[in-house]
Amino acid sequence: MGRHYRRLTAGDRAVLWTRWQRGETLLAISEALGTFKSNVWSEVHRRGGLVPAPRHRAPRVLQSA
Repeated sequence: MGRHYRRLTAGDRAVLWTRWQRGETLLAISEALGTFKSNVWSEVHRRGGLVPAPRHRAPRVLQSA
């Protein structure tokens, strides 16, 4: 068993949501990421099964004062 508990990186999450949108199972996604099915399930469950919107900072935040 090559799977183990580890936090999902931003890249892992991107792969997770791409595969989820294609209709892959939690088990198939977890095997592709090399992690437990419960890690994938908790990420999907936390978002209600919906792909999160990309985050953007307001332009005013990026200006130096």
